[in-house]
Amino acid sequence: MTGQELFPIVNCADLVGTGAFYEEVFHAVQTYRFPGTGEPVFLVLRVGDGQLGLGVGTTPARYGDTPLPDGVVRVFKESGRPGGGLSYVTQQQIKYIPIGDKIELNLGPDPEVVFDLIKRRTFRDNIVLKMHGVEVYRPVKGQGIDIDENSTVAGWDDHEIYTQRIRNYTPKAIDVEIRRPFPGHVKFRSALKPPPTLHDYQTVQYTAAAKPGEKLELTYEIVRLNGRNAKQGNVTLETAEVKP
Repeated sequence: MTGQELFPIVNCADLVGTGAFYEEVFHAVQTYRFPGTGEPVFLVLRVGDGQLGLGVGTTPARYGDTPLPDGVVRVFKESGRPGGGLSYVTQQQIKYIPIGDKIELNLGPDPEVVFDLIKRRTFRDNIVLKMHGVEVYRPVKGQGIDIDENSTVAGWDDHEIYTQRIRNYTPKAIDVEIRRPFPGHVKFRSALKPPPTLHDYQTVQYTAAAKPGEKLELTYEIVRLNGRNAKQGNVTLETAEVKP
C-alpha cells in the first residue's frame, strides 16, 4: 500500500453475495480468502489500484477482528495543536497478520519518560581452580616445608547489580514492559513485583506501572556462570532481595 492508499474493511451479512457484486460491477479480483477452504469469513478484493476487505457481520469492522494484508502500518497521534489534527509517529512494513495475532511497533523515545539503566556494583566469586600438580620443598636443616601449587582458574561467577530507573513526567499513568536478553548460563535475581517471567529461554521480561510524576527504581542482579561453573545456556529466575 502506498502513502495515498486506503484499505477499508466493510462488514456485511451476505459475504459471498457482496463479493460477487463487487466482482461483477467493479471487476474486482479476489486476492485473499479466509479460511482457504469452506465458507469464507473474510475476503480481500483488488479494485483497480486499491484494496477492499469484506468481513462477516452487521456491526462496523474493527482492526483485530479481521486479518491485515501485506502492507504498511502507520501510527499517528493527536498533535495537541489548536484545531486538532494528527502528527506522524512511525511506520512499519508488515506481512499478512492473522486474526488474533499482535504486532509490535517501535514508536521511539518519549521525551517525558526518562528511562536509565544504571550498573551499581560488580564483583566475582565462586572461583574454581584446576590443579596441575604441586611441588614440595624442605630445607636440609631446619623445620617446615614449602608447597608450590601449579594451578589455573577453571570457573568463576560474575555478579552485576543494576537499577532500572523510570521517571514518568507525563500527566497520565503508564505501563512499562521491559525485555532484556542474557546469553549464556545466567541467574536473574530480584524481588520485583510482579515477578519477572521468561519471554524465551534467554530473555527476561518484567513489568511496572508508573503513576503521573512517579519515579521508580527496579533493582536486580545478574549472575553469569563462566568456565567450569557454566552447565547450561539459559536464564534461571530466582527470588531474592538485592541490595544496590
